[in-house]
Amino acid sequence: QDPSPPWDGVVASPGDARALMRADFRQYLPDDPLVKVDVGAMSVALEHRAPMLGGEVVDHAMRLPTSTLFDDRGGRAPIRRALEELGLGSHGVKRGFAAPLAGWLRGPLRGYAGELLDWDAPDPLSRRRTRAVWDEFLRGRRDRATAIWTVVSWRGWLRHRLETRSGRRSAAGS
Repeated sequence: QDPSPPWDGVVASPGDARALMRADFRQYLPDDPLVKVDVGAMSVALEHRAPMLGGEVVDHAMRLPTSTLFDDRGGRAPIRRALEELGLGSHGVKRGFAAPLAGWLRGPLRGYAGELLDWDAPDPLSRRRTRAVWDEFLRGRRDRATAIWTVVSWRGWLRHRLETRSGRRSAAGS
């Protein structure tokens, strides 16, 4: 097991493209998009590959001069040029894999989330502060869906754990 931290090699300057590329290969790709693709493919019994992450491709990319990696649209310039030469240029806007937390929290999870955020939980989080952030979110003033979901998940887990230890289950925990 590699004892070095995953951010090892990333420097303070965001202009160091090589350090950022190494960080992507060491942490971001295996911890986020590749997991999502793997889970999604497995859920429908599909096998998948990530050919652009093959050893030869990665080695080649790391040898390219930094000046060739970017164009006026940002990174991935060599890949875009190669695809355009094959007649496979970009046809649309890139879409991410993020779950629609804001819609869920304002919709079907609103009651559940509100109850957990109002709960006087035995944790260090301020009930007053979590309620203020929740109200601000519901009024559409600030999209804090990810932060809210973190607290809701934590408190849902905490409530379940406390109820399991005491041998009882609430309506929210059923």
